[in-house]
Amino acid sequence: MPAWSSPIPSLVAISSATPMSAEDFYNRGIDDIKTGKVKEAVDDFSQVLLINPNHAAAYFNRGSAYSQSGDKQKAMEDFNQAIRLSPYATAAYDGRAYVRKSLKDFKGAIEDYTQMLKITPFDAGVYFKRGLLHYRLGDKQSALENFIEAVRIQPSFIQQITGHLVTTAVIRAAEVGDYEGALEDFSFLIHFNPSDVQAYSGRAIVRAGLGDKKGAVEDYSQAIRFNPLGTNAYLKRGQILSELGDKRGALKDLRKVESLYAIAASAETDPPLRDFYQERLKETWDLLRKLQR
Repeated sequence: MPAWSSPIPSLVAISSATPMSAEDFYNRGIDDIKTGKVKEAVDDFSQVLLINPNHAAAYFNRGSAYSQSGDKQKAMEDFNQAIRLSPYATAAYDGRAYVRKSLKDFKGAIEDYTQMLKITPFDAGVYFKRGLLHYRLGDKQSALENFIEAVRIQPSFIQQITGHLVTTAVIRAAEVGDYEGALEDFSFLIHFNPSDVQAYSGRAIVRAGLGDKKGAVEDYSQAIRFNPLGTNAYLKRGQILSELGDKRGALKDLRKVESLYAIAASAETDPPLRDFYQERLKETWDLLRKLQR
C-alpha cells in the first residue's frame, strides 16, 4: 500500500541537540515504510500524532503500517481517523477497504469503494475492484456493470478482468472440482466479452468434462470463429467429433490442424520453433492415421 504523500520537505540531517518536530518524525516514518521497517514506522507516526493529533496523513500511514504487520483492528481505527480528518482523501478509503476484505467484510469494502467513486468517479481500478467483490458475493449483474465501466474508462482493464475470471474458473475446476461453478465463470466472461476465445475454450473443456460434448463442440466452434488460425480448438473439436461418431467432421478438423502446422513450419526461420511445429505436425499425422483406420 503506497504511502500518503504530504507536502513536507525531505528529512535532512538533524542535530541530536535539536528536538525532532512532527515533520521530522513523519518523514522518517515514510522512509521506514519504504525500507520495510514497519515497527519503526508505527513508532514514528505515533510520535507525530502525540505532537499533532489531527495529522490525517500520519493516521493513514500508521494504519498502513499496522495493516502490513497484521494488526487489522488498529489499522481500521487509524483509517477511520484519517477519513474523519480528511474525508476526501481516497487513499484512506482504499486502505480501509483492503483491511475489510482481509476480514471478509466484502460489503463494507464495497461501501468504501463506492465512496471513493463519489470523490473520483473516473477511477477504472476502483470499478474493477468493486466489480470483483460484487462477483464474489454472487451479484453478477452489479459485477458486470462495474467491469463494463472500468473498461469504458480504461480499455486495457479488459485483460485484467479476463485474466482474473479465467484464473478463478480454472481454480474452481482443477483445484476445487467445482465444474458447475467454473461453467458459470466462463459463461459470465463470455457475456462480458462475447469474442473472448479463451473463455469459449475454457468453457468447452468444462462442458466436455461434464459430459456435454455437443456443448463443447459449440464452444470450440465459437473459439474458431474468433480465432480461425488457432490449432488447439480445431484439434480438440476434432477429437470430440470423433468420439461422437462424426468421423468426417473430425478428419476435416485434423486436416486443418495439419495445414496450419505445415504453414507455420515452412514459414518459421527460428530453428527451435521450426522443430516445434514439425513435431506437432508429426503428431497430427499420427492422429490422422489412427482416425482413418
